[in-house]
Amino acid sequence: MSDSDPLVLRPGRRKWVLILIACLAFVGCGALIFFVAPGGRGGGVVTMAFFGLGAAVSIFQLASNSHLKLSRTGFTVAALRRLSTTRWSEVSSFYAVDAGPTALNRMVAVNLVREERLDGVPGAVKAAFGYNRLLPDTYGMKAEKLAALMNDWRSRYAAPDGSAEGT
Repeated sequence: MSDSDPLVLRPGRRKWVLILIACLAFVGCGALIFFVAPGGRGGGVVTMAFFGLGAAVSIFQLASNSHLKLSRTGFTVAALRRLSTTRWSEVSSFYAVDAGPTALNRMVAVNLVREERLDGVPGAVKAAFGYNRLLPDTYGMKAEKLAALMNDWRSRYAAPDGSAEGT
């Protein structure tokens, strides 16, 4: 593979298999609550529905063509049957952030050169969270390593005039 060939990264299957197993275990707990606990029908239904949805998302992620494609012109995220492409020249930086209440859920944040609009308010997402977007997965890598890889591609292929270098 040459230096300019696209690089396609796929979500880590291990993570989604573990999420699926955990969700199915909680669906089983919800069924147990539903059938055994006196007055637990409502809680059992809610538990089964919530974690059943999580199991469905896990199965979809395992069966879908989700990926992150890095190319000379930019990066494309394919997730949940949607494609979103961003040019390298539109991004100022990538970096790892804690995306949850603990440091266990590290994600890659994307800072755009121009602020995105949310409900007509420029920069609302960045003002609230400190970044414009999050990548939906770390594609089997540590968030810090993926951010460094994407910053490397950005620095190589984003030209100051907004065009891809060498094109």
